Order: sequence, then structure tokens, then C-alpha cells
Amino acid sequence: MLTRSIKARCATAAVLACATVLSLAAVAGASSAKTTKSAHKTVTLLQGRTKMIDVGYPQALKHAGAKYACSDKVSGPARGKVKILSRGSALGGSVCRVRAKNTSKVSGLDGTASITITARTTY
Repeated sequence: MLTRSIKARCATAAVLACATVLSLAAVAGASSAKTTKSAHKTVTLLQGRTKMIDVGYPQALKHAGAKYACSDKVSGPARGKVKILSRGSALGGSVCRVRAKNTSKVSGLDGTASITITARTTY
């Protein structure tokens, strides 16, 4: 009878130890979760024009070790004629800057394109 109670106590201690390890792992996992913030700006680019577009990174330079990403998406009738001349961080890393040129020669609405710039900060 005495051996059963010792086995029960050992089993209870093992269950409590496992629960403690799992709860510590959950807390550690929650603290390492990443937060991503993004900002967008859409600009219309007329035919034959070159434009420089700046979009500020959200929470820029406020978090040590943060990752920054700058992307663009071109749409509209003349999307095939738009050339991205440069893309990247500028002004000390606080903005995403894209320089684009619309080489379309078609006049009117068929020669326009829209560019959406997205600046993402992950910390």
C-alpha cells in the first residue's frame, strides 16, 4: 500500500514538472512574438513623367533590431511601361523611397499608371 502512494506522488510531481515547463515555454514564446506595422501610399504616374515617392516607416528608428521592408506594386493600363529606377531606405532609414518613370507615349487615361508603395517595420 505504501508503494502505491509513493508512485502516485512521483506521478503527480512529474505532471506538475511538465506543466511548469510548458507554461514557461508559452511565456517565452509570447515574449518573442513579432509585431509588424505598415504604411501605404498610392500615387498616379502620368505618361512621360518621373516621380520620387516617400513613405515613412511606422515606428521608424524606435526599436533596436527592427527590420524594414520597402515594396512597390504597379497597376493601371500602362503598368508594363513603368520602370522602377530606385527603391530603398532614405533620410537616415526613416522613409521608404521609390523613384519611378512612366515611359508610356499613349495620351489620355490609357497612358497612366498607379504605384502603391508599402513600408513595413517588424520589431
